[in-house]
Amino acid sequence: MTEMLKELKKLINLPPSGCDMPLYSWLCWFIWIARKKFIFGDKVFSAQDIVVKAIYEAKQWRAAQLLLPKQRCGQPTPDTQAKIREGVLCFVDAAWKSLVCGLGCIFQKPFDTSTEACTGCRRGVPSAMAAEAWAIRLGLEQAASRGITKVHLISACKGLI
Repeated sequence: MTEMLKELKKLINLPPSGCDMPLYSWLCWFIWIARKKFIFGDKVFSAQDIVVKAIYEAKQWRAAQLLLPKQRCGQPTPDTQAKIREGVLCFVDAAWKSLVCGLGCIFQKPFDTSTEACTGCRRGVPSAMAAEAWAIRLGLEQAASRGITKVHLISACKGLI
């Protein structure tokens, strides 16, 4: 499967679809969705329906990406690197579904491969954003209980950060 995915990246969309990026991931996703709708909802989709939907959504996604402001990511300055060496990295994340979330955090000293992990769960969480906030709280509480006074929180939830 890994080799197949590597090879799929090299393929060219034929016939031309008007989409300037590989469609394999979109096709896999919409085949998966069609499969779920068939199994759980007795809905049947033709191969053509799946391909058209994948192309349409890929084009919509590409158009939305072009509207985003360009962000510049530079290399960390020596000052930033020095600050990171002083603290402990705390990677936080959450998974949310229907008012229940799972939480996790991993502590790692900079430039060290050893880690410490902690997990938790919470009920009554109204949104994915709230779940991410609870994950940050878990990370901070765990840092405090470990006596860590300098922590660098790292989250994939850019909106919350």
